[in-house]
Amino acid sequence: MKNFTVVIFLFLQCSTLNIKLSAACSFLVFNSLTMPKDDSVVAFANSIQARRGPDLTTRVTLGGNITFIHNLLHMTGEMTPQPFVQANIVAIYNGEIYNHRELSSNNTASTSDGHSLIPAYLRHGPSFPQVLDGEFAVVLFDLEKHLLVVGADTFGTKPMHYYVNGDTGEFVFASYRSAITRLLGLEGGKGVEQVRRA
Repeated sequence: MKNFTVVIFLFLQCSTLNIKLSAACSFLVFNSLTMPKDDSVVAFANSIQARRGPDLTTRVTLGGNITFIHNLLHMTGEMTPQPFVQANIVAIYNGEIYNHRELSSNNTASTSDGHSLIPAYLRHGPSFPQVLDGEFAVVLFDLEKHLLVVGADTFGTKPMHYYVNGDTGEFVFASYRSAITRLLGLEGGKGVEQVRRA
């Protein structure tokens, strides 16, 4: 895999303070350098957080390098599987984007506020998490530019943990810390401190 650039926006200042209980989905994103040889390890890693999204689990590997797993908790409206894919750009998230209509292409209504993530990235570039208003944890990968953008809301309302190793190029982002430690085989062992909360 080629080198990639990681841009992380954590605890951003959002204009609206609207804390409430909302849908609880979960996700797991990792690259091929982190991929275990046994697929049952991936299933075991995701199993702990799948309860946050029991209605649908979607797994997509793009470019042969990046795997996106999303666990959906369906609350209202149409069921919208993730990740969102447009050309060579992939986005996955947990949360709610309050200003999604103004961020979407042509201010059109869509089945999910998540559909506004890629248009926001195309319009605002890697700093797009700064224009998101809501409670969210988001991971976007631009395969063509080898650019990974990660963002979380000001208050860290939606859980996101991460492991990034700049020396090896490994990365993992997940809703639960234990999903990362399971994937990397770090449970109770050396290296657990390298898994951080966003």
